[in-house]
Amino acid sequence: MRCPFCGATDTQVVETRLAEDGLSVRRRRRCASCDKRFTTYENADVRLPQVVKGNGMREEFSEAKLREASAAPCTNGRCPPNWWTRRSPTSARGS
Repeated sequence: MRCPFCGATDTQVVETRLAEDGLSVRRRRRCASCDKRFTTYENADVRLPQVVKGNGMREEFSEAKLREASAAPCTNGRCPPNWWTRRSPTSARGS
């Protein structure tokens, strides 16, 4: 963490607690160079899974697209009809 007063990167966490909103962490830090204290807030960055396409573009994961692509081989009779909907996540893991 960079000190906002002198720009030094050598800072020490003095105190850590949950912020008032309950969604972030509040940290009191002390700069080892100028000995000043400052507060930082850390929030979780929640992101949904993304798929990297062949051309490098990214898009959000879509279960519907996965189902469509998985069902495509079944159109010519290579697998039983509705095999995807009959399988539950627990049966796929063997539980």
